[in-house]
Amino acid sequence: MSIDSSMHIDTIIIDTTQEISTIWDDFIGPDSLLTCFYHQVNKFWPNQARRIIKYGADFNQVWYYTSDTLGVNTSFPYGTILRDGRLAFVDFKPGCPTGLNALRCLDTITKQNSWMFSFQNVQSWGRKLRSVKQLRNGDIICTGEYTTKATEPRIEGSP
Repeated sequence: MSIDSSMHIDTIIIDTTQEISTIWDDFIGPDSLLTCFYHQVNKFWPNQARRIIKYGADFNQVWYYTSDTLGVNTSFPYGTILRDGRLAFVDFKPGCPTGLNALRCLDTITKQNSWMFSFQNVQSWGRKLRSVKQLRNGDIICTGEYTTKATEPRIEGSP
C-alpha cells in the first residue's frame, strides 16, 4: 500500500495468486521499478514459495522470479537491489537442516545465480539473516541472529 503526501491511500497491490502472501522487503532500483520480495504460503505442496516481483509505473508486473527450492526453503525473502541491478537475497542452504542461511545474488536478465555465499555447516549453530543492505563502498552487510541450537548467543567465531 502506498500513501501520498496528503496521507491518503494512493495504491494497493493485490496478489492474485489466491495464496497467503507477505511482502518482506521492497525497493525502487536503478531501473526505477518497484521490486518486492514475497513470502508465499500455499494451500498445497509445495507449501512455501519465495517470489521476487518487479512492477512498472502502472503497478503491473513486468518481471518475476520464483525460488527454485520450493517446499524446503525455510528462509524468509529478505534482500536488496545492488547498484548494478542484480538482486542479493537470503536463501536456504540446501542440505543444511540447522537453519544456516546463505546469501545469493541473482542476475535479473538471465535469472541465473551470479554467486552464492554459504556459511560453513556446523551442526550446533543457527544463522538467520534478517536484513541485507549494500553500503556506499559496495560491500554487502547482513544482520540477523547467530545462535547455538540452545539459542544461546555465540560471539566467538562470529562473522
